[in-house]
Amino acid sequence: MTATALSPSPNSDRAYVRLRRDIEAVLITGRAKVEAAWVGTYHETGRLIHEHVLKAKARADYGAKLLERLSTDTDVSVRTLRECEQFYRLFPIRRPVAELGWNNCRLLCQVGDEEARARLLADLKRGDLPTVQLKERVRALNAAAREEQEEAELATAPAPLRLLRPRRGTPDLYRI
Repeated sequence: MTATALSPSPNSDRAYVRLRRDIEAVLITGRAKVEAAWVGTYHETGRLIHEHVLKAKARADYGAKLLERLSTDTDVSVRTLRECEQFYRLFPIRRPVAELGWNNCRLLCQVGDEEARARLLADLKRGDLPTVQLKERVRALNAAAREEQEEAELATAPAPLRLLRPRRGTPDLYRI
């Protein structure tokens, strides 16, 4: 091969740049559609589970057994099914989280405080919060909530019992 065959021509550079731009556009669009499909799928799965459990709420342990049975029959983990149901329960209307990915939705569901969750959701929508920072903030919020719960449990715990101390009496002397 000659040196001229290896060097790209100006037309092929432009063609390559156009090809790369088109491929990136297709990949980004495709990935966004896949993420939206995941969120929609998990939201609908959570809705189905939630409504089914509500119909059978008379039996308290039915929900736990239902998830185990569904997991066995569908080859979907109990954890994923539980996350789907929790996702639907926390976001019954999918519109607020429709543009987020499933990982972000899962992280938001881990936040117990409704106001904190709403703040994180607003930051995500504005684009101010990458997923890595979201994960760190969720962990920090959960750690703070755990500490508050432990402090509350300590405050409401009964006072420790005072142990009796044995006292020695006089040997060979008995009370009558």
